[in-house]
Amino acid sequence: MKLSLNWLKDFVNINIPYEELALRLTNSGFEVEEIISESKGMERVLVGRIEKITKHPNAEKLSVCQINVGDKNLQILTAATNVFEGAYVPVATDGADLPCGVLIKTTNMRGLISEGMLCSGKELCIDDSVYPGAEIDGIMILQGEVTPGTCIAEVIGMDDVVLDVTVLSNRPDCNSVLGLAREIATMLNLPLENPELDYDITYQNIDFDIQINSPNCLRYMGAIVKNIHIAPSPDWMQKRLQAVGLNPINNIVDITNYVLMEIGQPMHAFDLDKVDMINVRQANNETLTLLNGEEYNLGDDVMVIADSNSPLAVAGVMGGMDASINADTKNILFESATFTRASIRSTSRKLALRSDSSARYERGVEPALNEMGLKRALHLIQTLNVGEIVLVKDNVTTSLQSKTLEINYNDINNLLGTTISQNKMQEILNSLNIQTDIQGQNLICHLPSYRTDIEHLADIAEEVIRICGLEEIQANGKKPYSTGNNILENVSRLKNILVESGAYEIKTYSLVDNNVCKRLLIDETPAIKVSNPLNDNLSNLRTTLMDSMLQTIAFNNSHNSKDLVLFEIGRKYLMQNDSPKETNTLCVAMSGKTDFFKLKTLLEKVITALNADITLKTDIGMPFNKYVSGQIFYQNILIGQIGEIHPLVLSNYNIMEKVYLFEIDLDDLFINNDKEYSYTAITKFPSVTRDLNFLVPNSLTFKTLYDEIVHSSGKYCKEVTLVDIYKGEQVEEGYSSFSFRLRFEKIDSTLTDAEVEQAVSRLLRSLEYKLKVTLRR
Repeated sequence: MKLSLNWLKDFVNINIPYEELALRLTNSGFEVEEIISESKGMERVLVGRIEKITKHPNAEKLSVCQINVGDKNLQILTAATNVFEGAYVPVATDGADLPCGVLIKTTNMRGLISEGMLCSGKELCIDDSVYPGAEIDGIMILQGEVTPGTCIAEVIGMDDVVLDVTVLSNRPDCNSVLGLAREIATMLNLPLENPELDYDITYQNIDFDIQINSPNCLRYMGAIVKNIHIAPSPDWMQKRLQAVGLNPINNIVDITNYVLMEIGQPMHAFDLDKVDMINVRQANNETLTLLNGEEYNLGDDVMVIADSNSPLAVAGVMGGMDASINADTKNILFESATFTRASIRSTSRKLALRSDSSARYERGVEPALNEMGLKRALHLIQTLNVGEIVLVKDNVTTSLQSKTLEINYNDINNLLGTTISQNKMQEILNSLNIQTDIQGQNLICHLPSYRTDIEHLADIAEEVIRICGLEEIQANGKKPYSTGNNILENVSRLKNILVESGAYEIKTYSLVDNNVCKRLLIDETPAIKVSNPLNDNLSNLRTTLMDSMLQTIAFNNSHNSKDLVLFEIGRKYLMQNDSPKETNTLCVAMSGKTDFFKLKTLLEKVITALNADITLKTDIGMPFNKYVSGQIFYQNILIGQIGEIHPLVLSNYNIMEKVYLFEIDLDDLFINNDKEYSYTAITKFPSVTRDLNFLVPNSLTFKTLYDEIVHSSGKYCKEVTLVDIYKGEQVEEGYSSFSFRLRFEKIDSTLTDAEVEQAVSRLLRSLEYKLKVTLRR
């Protein structure tokens, strides 16, 4: 959602820079994706009053202007012919980087200094729709008297800053200027100004029938306004709508859009002379031409707003052409309603229509908001002197009662790992309009009707900590209590290990298309199909995480992001004995400048963290390179695969660099991870190292060689490290040279050369006898 700071200041007197406000919003759970400053490039463009104009002594076409810019006078040379003494003009001062891309510097022009430049509308990148006269051929002349030194952005109404704020789906109450103003007022400990809602009704002997005949309509309020005059809305309203991405149309339509963005209540206006009553019902295989000019066939699964004869609008999505507002409209009916989320979501998807109104209904509009939205619209009608309010009607089919939660404040601290006082919690919750009383150790929280997202302890705890600040957790140093969920705790541990190892977590959809096995070049695996998929690309539940991982690598590579280390912990879905089974799975991938052993090191870290022992069996097929891959077994159960992805598979994803990947099932590892660690004291005596080069047959696996070295090197050998592998002219065909470094040490005394030589000799005899591995001379 785009948030205009000028609009926001109607409700909260912001007293911090907008950059800090953006950071505070992000830390509070509302990520600011972009900061858009309308005045960018105009920071050094000031209003100047031309005090005197003389001719340049050395240039016939240049004029020398003495200009008052408030705190000083500037000398500026110009070739424009439309300037005159006493005119107020935009002056770009030294250092200005104009919106058109021109950088202004003090210059010498034919022997005289020019300390800036006079600007036209073209150089400010504006036209007559922004400021009258901006399109004239020459310097832009400002209207009326303007204080010299004022920033030009303020004069032409382009001094707003817009924050592009991400509002999560569980906070529909913040999809408006007022909603975010509530949060900011609490965040900055500032008072909140409520919108003006007062209006007067001219009572007339009039009745208008409103009926609700659909279970998908929870409340419908209507107001009749007569004797209206259609005209452009005032400049201030147009500028605010444009700032948040909406185009002004006329005063009536603009009021509905203004209320939508300010209050969060979708509204619609009908031409009353074309409507004899309102009937909210399901459609009956009817057709309706909507405001986009398209005709739609409406089945009984679509809710419509109708009169006694035919449908007038698709409820919550878009109005129809027949009863729309036009230049001849004299009387209108305002609609302010609440429809169920599921109904609007289904209709919007079926008709492939999406609007600002449907987006809000899909997230949830609570019935209590209808009244505020309608009152705000009627207040604007009266403030702008648009028409005469004669009737307001309200039909409600649902309870408007708010909820109450009783929460022990110690449970909040235990969940968060904090020591926040009960009174502090009460203060925070009250500031969020969650009226809270204290009864013993309990907080009695009376939830406002618009906080439909709050249901239990965790929700109240989240409200407390996001206002109090996440640093409160670290400051108290108190460990949050165990969740009691072994899976969650293990997942958290694995994520920490992988992130500390330099990996980045990804999250992908569990729904995939039908071509996963074809891309991976593996046998078809029976997949669980979705009965009513959103589209063909989301028709099956995934049977592996590898496809999503490779697609993520391909996407990053296409954006020139390479040398990746990524992981995902998610679920895959398999059919087992004709029943679906969900399996917690870890997928880790490395791409670019890496190798198999780095990936294997990550696998070993994961296995160590879960207190497990695994074995590898080599030479598996697609999607891996047969010679750089292996199956992963735990207690003789196949739990995963590791290896280099085959080039043919990579070509299916348009990946041009090597990828190493492993995928393991976690459930069995999670269940059996109660093994205890043992610790050995660190010796105070020096260690001894030996570097040994072995001539190894190519038919021998590395694991077999490594295990035998560890087993046969004796009790004093504490570490075996592979240093190098060499194949070349100096090594006979069919063999490779493996260089290992062995570290020997004793706990209670210094090792003697004789003890080390004895251990090495025993190792060499064992390798030659068992594996035909000899020492390379």
